[in-house]
Amino acid sequence: MSVYTTIWDGSEWATHGGKYPVNYKFAPFVVSMRGVEIEGCVLNQRASCSRSTLSSLDPVDGEQFAKLSSQQMTGLDWARRKHMFYSYCQDKNRYKVLPPECNSKQ
Repeated sequence: MSVYTTIWDGSEWATHGGKYPVNYKFAPFVVSMRGVEIEGCVLNQRASCSRSTLSSLDPVDGEQFAKLSSQQMTGLDWARRKHMFYSYCQDKNRYKVLPPECNSKQ
């Protein structure tokens, strides 16, 4: 199995129309991964897609790690308001129909 990634310049659409362009003086952008485990599924509100349920997760990755507490959600909301200036779930110019995950509860 392999993972293929790309780096693309989203300066025109992901940064308030080019207000914050990518600064290539920090290139090359290099990443390496080891021992990566990825699980995923197609979003479907009616069916479970995980091979494990929250109650059967490893204790280190148990239920308390699978869902944010209200205090953690408050912190996440603060960080989003203060630092996030682009969300593809709000980009109606680029996506006439928003991706399905944008309609799910966070």
